[in-house]
Amino acid sequence: MDDELGPQDTEWIAAHHPGPAATLGINPRIGLRDEDFATLREWARTELDG
Repeated sequence: MDDELGPQDTEWIAAHHPGPAATLGINPRIGLRDEDFATLREWARTELDG
């Protein structure tokens, strides 16, 4: 599957993205679920609110 995230993806993002970034694996058969949105909210709260 070409959309799978691995350590090399996280490393590339850290080296090439100037701001905070998160990787979140999403099952393409299901899409975003409530748990995913909760994870994203928590990440944004801790990373962006300082």
